[in-house]
Amino acid sequence: MAAVWSAQYSDVSSSSVMAVHPSSEASHRAGQSGSVRHADPFQATDHESRMNGNNSNNNSGQPHVPVKTEQPADIKVEIVNVLCNFKTHCHLDLRTIAMQGANVEWRRDPSSVLMKLRSPPITSTIWSTGKVICMGARSEADALIGARRIARNLQKCGFKLRFVDFQVKNVLGVVSLPFGVRIDRLKDEYPREVSYEPELHPAASWRVPETGGQLQIFQTGSLSVTAPNVAAAQRTFDILHPRLRQFSKPKEAPSMAAASRARKAAPVPDKPSSSAKRQKGLKGDVKPVPSPVDSDDMDWDESVVLSAD
Repeated sequence: MAAVWSAQYSDVSSSSVMAVHPSSEASHRAGQSGSVRHADPFQATDHESRMNGNNSNNNSGQPHVPVKTEQPADIKVEIVNVLCNFKTHCHLDLRTIAMQGANVEWRRDPSSVLMKLRSPPITSTIWSTGKVICMGARSEADALIGARRIARNLQKCGFKLRFVDFQVKNVLGVVSLPFGVRIDRLKDEYPREVSYEPELHPAASWRVPETGGQLQIFQTGSLSVTAPNVAAAQRTFDILHPRLRQFSKPKEAPSMAAASRARKAAPVPDKPSSSAKRQKGLKGDVKPVPSPVDSDDMDWDESVVLSAD
């Protein structure tokens, strides 16, 4: 009987121990250690911390805010001139072109003919050997269209030519930076790459062998880019732009020459007419000229007259 009672008692005690909630066991252990930790309702869980990008050991409870890195300004090079050429594979009579062509000019000293287009704005130089050089376009597409129109005008003059070997030789672009450039410090930092002769030219020259382009740098932040094509010009600027930013300075005030040009460009007020001047004199701003007095009304001083005689 005693054995059966002890077995039942052991079963009941084990079941009671198993029925204890795990939290009570944790609190009991915390009480034994001498400190009780309460759960923070505002503390993020490990899963939320991983979702927010925080470390699981960070108990600050603040949400993760991504840091925004400053990206460089996307500055595009403005193309102002594209130089290209093509060949006709036939002899061109310059006198015939000068007599029958439109918008042409015959130059005797270098034996050539200038032909101009209005749209796109292109000026072409035509040689008797069949080579034609075009300049003035603002893009490579406009240069191709203008060159083909020049070839069509030559065909209308009676020449059986072919439009072949079209090539873009050189492009010129300009960029205006939002800051000035310290050219002297730039020259000291890159003495081999930068060529700067202030006695000869106010700009520093920087050639990039990777793209075949060249950059003319002015202290005011104005740049001129010369490259074999448009893509090379933009790449040349993208390579040197971060280096130029390291030597930036605030832009200077406009010079006296720029101020004088702005003063000349300002509208000139109209000059007041003679009637306006007359009205101004009547108002008292300008004293009117006294009218001549008759000699009979004047009182002569006889002593003065006698002494004069």
